Amino acid sequence: MTTLENSTFRRTDQFVETDLDGEIVLMNHQTGQFLSFSNTTRRIWELLDGESSADEIVTTLCAEYKVEEDVCRADVAPIFDTLVSSGIIEQT
Repeated sequence: MTTLENSTFRRTDQFVETDLDGEIVLMNHQTGQFLSFSNTTRRIWELLDGESSADEIVTTLCAEYKVEEDVCRADVAPIFDTLVSSGIIEQT
């Protein structure tokens, strides 16, 4: 499981992206694999600037979605796990 506390993540350079009807669509330029993000995952993707910590991203999401921090952290941890294990983002 990916640790969010005191961690910063960045997007890897294996993907190109475009906005399509409110979703972020990624294509891995090495494998041709396509992925799409909407809602919360899209917002996490937008906040992954390589400088904001995961804690800062959680704080932003809490404010935007009006949810308690422990609930938000529990909800986004699996998203970060998936993004890391898929090679879409990496811990810096």
